[in-house]
Amino acid sequence: MRKFCIWWRKLFEKNKDTIEPNDLIVWISFFILGCCVYFMKISNDLSNPDSIWNGVYFKKTSGWEISLGRYMIAILQFVRNYIVNSCFIVFASLILLSMSIIFILKIFDIKTFGWKLVIGALIIISPTVGSTLTYYYCSDLYMLGYFLAVLSVWFMVGKGGRTGIIFSGIALMLSAALYQAYISFAILLCLMYIMKLLIDNKVAKEQIYKSVGTCILGGILGIALYLSSNKIVQIITGIKATEDRGFSRMGMIDTNQIINQIKNCYITFFEYYFSDSMINNNYYGRKYINLLFFIAIVTIIIIILRKQKLLIYRKIFFVLLLLFIPLGFMSICILAPEVSVLDNTGVLMLPTMNYIYVFAVILFESIGEKNSWFTTVGITLFVQLILVFLMLLSLELGGQVYIKHNMLKTYNVAMQIHNRIEQYGVRNKICVIGNMEEGNYPELYPDLKNSQHWVAAGNKTIWPTFEGTQNCWICFIKQYLGKAYTVCSLEEYYEIINTPKYSQMGIFPDKNGVSVINDIVVIKLSDTTW
Repeated sequence: MRKFCIWWRKLFEKNKDTIEPNDLIVWISFFILGCCVYFMKISNDLSNPDSIWNGVYFKKTSGWEISLGRYMIAILQFVRNYIVNSCFIVFASLILLSMSIIFILKIFDIKTFGWKLVIGALIIISPTVGSTLTYYYCSDLYMLGYFLAVLSVWFMVGKGGRTGIIFSGIALMLSAALYQAYISFAILLCLMYIMKLLIDNKVAKEQIYKSVGTCILGGILGIALYLSSNKIVQIITGIKATEDRGFSRMGMIDTNQIINQIKNCYITFFEYYFSDSMINNNYYGRKYINLLFFIAIVTIIIIILRKQKLLIYRKIFFVLLLLFIPLGFMSICILAPEVSVLDNTGVLMLPTMNYIYVFAVILFESIGEKNSWFTTVGITLFVQLILVFLMLLSLELGGQVYIKHNMLKTYNVAMQIHNRIEQYGVRNKICVIGNMEEGNYPELYPDLKNSQHWVAAGNKTIWPTFEGTQNCWICFIKQYLGKAYTVCSLEEYYEIINTPKYSQMGIFPDKNGVSVINDIVVIKLSDTTW
């Protein structure tokens, strides 16, 4: 024990100057910006369907997280007594995010105060961050995983050696146990760091080799620790990994599909910035803003290759790694190929995507020659990134008002449903059939809805599947109206829709939109069936 204390004291003495006084000012700036951007999520309950289903005030179940391989979420939810306090959780999330940004600036040695603020702003306004903050029951834990992924890379590149590898492996293990997608985030940070070293003539090639080795060893150690610890947790708890989303096969890469997966990485990378398969890039002219940005980053790369006077081997390796950049951004498509990034929660799987903008700043900061064209390129890049920030700010603010609209709309319909159910006395089992937007509560803001495609706000408040619809409505009424009902089973639902009485029902809130069938109160929101 005494030796451990001595070792820990030496480690502290060695790293006590890592955080500088100026970092506190930058951290406070990021935290204040985050509070301003996400103030509506702090002051209001802007939940997504998963958050409503799992609990907006209290969440005691943890089997689902363990089956997904996120056992640290289950442990930390137990530590905080399963309480879900949305205001506190968003504050905690922003504190962790701001700390992550500080360490990212340390990793890439960003000196200019203005560029520090730009990088921080672009990370804060990321669609992944905005969507994560709607998961009130676990968003702070996701942000802790995000921070640990950054810390893992900081140990790899900042400390190095055996100690750095061990600490980075432990941090990466804990990060993956909170959310596996952050493994791809750590991979991207390492890739960007190595590329930064290659274009810096002051860095010896031995240092580059050492950094590459440390990143590889730290990454392998972290993933190995995670997979083994996850298996141990499953054995202890008796909870198996879920089959339908590929988590039971984590760490098993199908070599027969690797070419298709790599191809998918490149396609998905460019689709994110220029198509509508994920973010709606036609809205607000996003694809044109991204096109101008890509022209700017290509210009910076050309300047670096022509003006930096790099040795030929550095240029070759830099270009090769540049070709691998889409793989770094989309490596989750290889690590978890059965979980599609195009799905409803795909935005959470891509915490890397805003880092293409950060990468441009890192490259620009690495340019050695400072003259008139350097100033011109810097101003152009700054203007481009301001446009990107405004583009993403509009996406986030639009999402906040759209979630609030849907929360109020759902509350109104839930109140009507509750009042109608109470007319049938003590019956507690209900079956909600259909989608309110396809019935008598149509979408009122189609443009706003289209702008929120793929991000969390676009999911509204109720999942469209049978199980999702039943549980979201039940949990919404329980948590916001204080009345507990039970859901019908899928078999009971099939019996209901095949009865003559159901075929004669109208659409809620019509008088015959609610009926008792097989001793179950049936609410028909639309003609949609599953």
